[in-house]
Amino acid sequence: MMRLDRLALTRYGIFSDRVIDFGEPVQGESDFHLVYGPNESGKSTALAGFLDLLFAFQHRSPYGFAHGYDAMRVDADLNVGGAVRRLVRIRKRQGSLLDESGRPVSEDLLVNALGGMNRETYRAMFSLDDDSLEAGGEEILRSEGNLGQLLFATGAGLVELSETLNRLRDTAQGFYKPRSRGTHLHALKARLEELERERKTLDTAASAHARLAAKRDAAGSAYDEAMAQRARLEADREEARRRVDGLRQLAQIRPIRAEFANLGTLPEAPLLWFTQIGDLIADEPKLSEKVKGLRDQKRKLEEEQEALVLDEAILQLKDRLTSLDKGRARYVTAEDDLPRRRTNLAEHQGTIDAVVRRLNKAADTDPRTLVIPTGTVGVLNELIERRSGIEERLRASAEELEAASAAAATAAGEFAETSNGGDTNDDVIRRLNEVLEEIQSDDFAARLALHDEQCRDLKAQIDGQLAELHPWNGGAEALAGVHVPEQDEMQNWSSALDEVHREIERLDREKTRLAVEGRRLSQQAERRAAETGVVGDEDAEHLRALRNEAWTLHRAALDEESADAFEERLKDDDAATSGRIAHATGLAGLRQAAEALRNVESEIARNEEELMRARGNRQAVLDRIASGVAAMSRTGASDMPSDISLAKLSGWMERRAGILETLVRLDRENARIDRAQRDALDHRRRLSEALTGADLAHDPDGEFRELIGIARRALALHTERRTASAAASERMDRTKAELVRRQHDARRAGDDDAAWRQEWTMALSDSWLTGFDPPPATSAVRRILEEVSLLDSTLTKRDELQERVVRMERDQAAYAEETRGLVEGLGGEFDSERPVAQGDALKARLAAAVANQTSREGLSEKISALSEEITSVEAGLAELRALASPMFEAFGVNSLRAVDEKLQQVSRRNALREDLSKREAGLVEAMKAASLDAAETALADASDDDLENRIAETGARLADVSQRTQELYHQLETAKEEINAIGGDGAVARLEGERRTCLLDIQERTRDYVRTRIGIEAADRALQTYRDEHRSTMMKRASEAFRTISRGAYSRLESQLTDKGEVLLGIGAGGDAKIASQMSKGARFQLYLALRVAGYLEFVDQHGPVPFIADDILETSDDFRAREAFRVFADMAKVGQVIYLGHHHHLCDIAADVCPGVRLHELPDPLDSEIQHQEQE
Repeated sequence: MMRLDRLALTRYGIFSDRVIDFGEPVQGESDFHLVYGPNESGKSTALAGFLDLLFAFQHRSPYGFAHGYDAMRVDADLNVGGAVRRLVRIRKRQGSLLDESGRPVSEDLLVNALGGMNRETYRAMFSLDDDSLEAGGEEILRSEGNLGQLLFATGAGLVELSETLNRLRDTAQGFYKPRSRGTHLHALKARLEELERERKTLDTAASAHARLAAKRDAAGSAYDEAMAQRARLEADREEARRRVDGLRQLAQIRPIRAEFANLGTLPEAPLLWFTQIGDLIADEPKLSEKVKGLRDQKRKLEEEQEALVLDEAILQLKDRLTSLDKGRARYVTAEDDLPRRRTNLAEHQGTIDAVVRRLNKAADTDPRTLVIPTGTVGVLNELIERRSGIEERLRASAEELEAASAAAATAAGEFAETSNGGDTNDDVIRRLNEVLEEIQSDDFAARLALHDEQCRDLKAQIDGQLAELHPWNGGAEALAGVHVPEQDEMQNWSSALDEVHREIERLDREKTRLAVEGRRLSQQAERRAAETGVVGDEDAEHLRALRNEAWTLHRAALDEESADAFEERLKDDDAATSGRIAHATGLAGLRQAAEALRNVESEIARNEEELMRARGNRQAVLDRIASGVAAMSRTGASDMPSDISLAKLSGWMERRAGILETLVRLDRENARIDRAQRDALDHRRRLSEALTGADLAHDPDGEFRELIGIARRALALHTERRTASAAASERMDRTKAELVRRQHDARRAGDDDAAWRQEWTMALSDSWLTGFDPPPATSAVRRILEEVSLLDSTLTKRDELQERVVRMERDQAAYAEETRGLVEGLGGEFDSERPVAQGDALKARLAAAVANQTSREGLSEKISALSEEITSVEAGLAELRALASPMFEAFGVNSLRAVDEKLQQVSRRNALREDLSKREAGLVEAMKAASLDAAETALADASDDDLENRIAETGARLADVSQRTQELYHQLETAKEEINAIGGDGAVARLEGERRTCLLDIQERTRDYVRTRIGIEAADRALQTYRDEHRSTMMKRASEAFRTISRGAYSRLESQLTDKGEVLLGIGAGGDAKIASQMSKGARFQLYLALRVAGYLEFVDQHGPVPFIADDILETSDDFRAREAFRVFADMAKVGQVIYLGHHHHLCDIAADVCPGVRLHELPDPLDSEIQHQEQE
């Protein structure tokens, strides 16, 4: 089992130190989590990070762009088997999974918790996204509702299973498919038949070639038999060698078993101990030594601290001495600056006096009375700046007003001129325009031309088709009355002919094979009789009959001549009988050959009967075809030959159907021509009526184009007059409006000028400038303001400088007084001529005291840090001893070195177990036995000496057979060379070679076909097995989930047997049933989700829970179905952790309403983060 308590994306994708804390599960509540974040907030990145934590970073990870690939890191708290482990995944080839201390952790921890799943399997089964949901819906469509396939695909997450099986079926059917003529096998068989026909057409029937061919075949048969015997001997020798090798392997296995038994009493040790023991042995002395060294350092620091002495008197005055630095700096600065400051003060006073003189004021005038307030200066400057714009607007508004008056008068005159002409009634013109637009949109002339051209083309096409329709001498219309066979009947005839042709071809091939086999058996029997000299059964019966006949004659005559004759016959019979007894094995072979020959002759007779029956069936089909052709002749196709082939008849019927279809198209085009002509007459009538209504002279019977031209000219004239009048009216209105605007602008410019003058007078009244009459001009005021600004700034500088001089003198006095107090307070004598030197001496004394104090404090911090480090190291030492304690208890020892020795023994035992398993498996494989016990039993009575003798004996026999094989091969090659030496038969040899190559190709392809079909059958049986094992629980769970997700539109799921197997049905609320593959796209998605839920629950029952993650799969669902989907997820979360990733905020409310215990985790909007980052910068 596994649960994700906390996921930390330390350096991954867009994230830096981003933590999603899922917390611990709450007893009795659903473990349902919803991770919400807008688009591009990193939801899918978080999912990828979790997968990389479980299965390691992929080689080309797309999530290392921000931090660098080598710096990527993901942390997590995983509850594995009831214990929470903090794990870290870094990018590393090996040992990339670490614990919180940075030590490597075995991948077996996660593999076992996940039930052995890899990344692809986990992502397919427990990581559902929109793409996999759509692929699952398409899988339901491809499976055509097959129940076993659906349960297997959704339970195991293999949605591509149907596509793979269909591709394999297509491959197999591409080689062979019943009643199909477009397969590879059919093409190869056709090539064989073609080669056979070519061979028959060649004149290669000479007796010499036939005799040599028979000799070659006999040599080939003998060679094949010798090769078979050689193969048997080699197999026998190989079996003996396997037994020898098995005895040697068994001898190696026995001491390993003994050593393994001696180590069998050792307890099993966790894998973690093997990785820990080395660190424990290395760390124990290091930690002990480190504690000792730290304590020595602490003692030395404490002694050094006690040696330092503090100056308490000067330290108590530290704050006063520190503040004395500021007074010292002011004292020294004042000594340097006071002479220069007094000189500057005199210069500023001179500048003030000069400004008063330039303003024509008396020398005793207070300069501050001449300063004009800042607000008044600002108003005066603003008024000065505005004056030039006001004067410019006054000038421009006068000129624009004059131009607007002239333009308004001109526009009024033009409008009066264009308004004097008359015009036709608008309704009449509108009616004329409507009629003309209808005529132009109809384009009946183009339609007439187009349909007429179409008719001519179709008639020419019919003529061409009739010319190709042979035999036929009638017209196209007469073809409709011909009674032709139905398409199904034609298909039946074609299928029947194909089937009977295949049967005849098969029987012909079988006949050839039986003839060859008969000749081979006959030659074999003759060869064996010649080699052994054994008399056959028929000859023996004949000799026995001759002996009995001689005996009968001798008994009747009882003379010397009959006795000699009987003796001769008796000797012949005895010799034959003795030879048959002496060569009993050869005699048995002759009998077998004779029996085989009789069987072949029986098969030849049966083949002839089947061949005659097949030819009769072919004639029956041809008779039915002839009957159909006769019916066609009676209904008009009198020229049709009665023996026409089925292919030609089918072609004739297709060409007839094409002509009839063209006739129908010709009738449609003629109807369209009639309709276009009627439309043209109607347009002429309506156009004439509209011209009459508009009082336009025209000839109603004239050219249609002339009538259209009259209408167009009238419309153009009307439009031209209306456009000119509208334009003149628009210009007159526009110039009038422009005149009003210019009059308004002129008045506004005058008002602005008067307002400025009033503001100018008021601004001058707020200063000493109000006494001038008339008021001064703007240029004079600008110069006065410049002088006043200089006076104001100089007065400010003079006052500030004077204040600074006073402060410097005060600071010097204060520093001297403070230094006096400090010196006398420490018991010294103050020197008024050297206050700075005495202050510096006090600072040096303070610095020495502070240095001693700082050193003592630093030593205190080091002592405290050493104390903490000592405590930490002692805790590590205690933790080390706690880890070693269970090892001591398990092995009954009290030292880590002893534990290491025991672990090495355990490791040796494990290695022996693995080695023993491999060797035993190797023994079983070498012996080709069903099990280890069977292999050892087979070797129980075997001995090396017997087997070596058997190998030697078999080798000697094999040498003899090999010599015989070489001789027979020489005879075969000689026979082939003799055939090749005959002139004129090279084509036969070439054809024979190509035929054999074709047969070998068929053999190889057939073998591949059988393998593929067996594989498909195995997959189908796996589907069947999976369905049988899981259908009851998965069907029940899937039905409940589907009913919930579909909001009751489907009440349950059921299965039903069809000719294609058992299919899955969805039962609607009204009781109607629908196959899964016939459901709507949305319903298929819901069904796939329900099946995946059932598959997850099935997995939990068998292996325990793991996190189930759904990535934004409800994006296109309405709120009602989303609610029901969340209800299903909440039920799932009662047995395992369910995490939903989504970017629609309203789904959070729906989930909270359905499952109040759902926990919401929100990812920040990346746009907000970017804005905050920019603000910080």
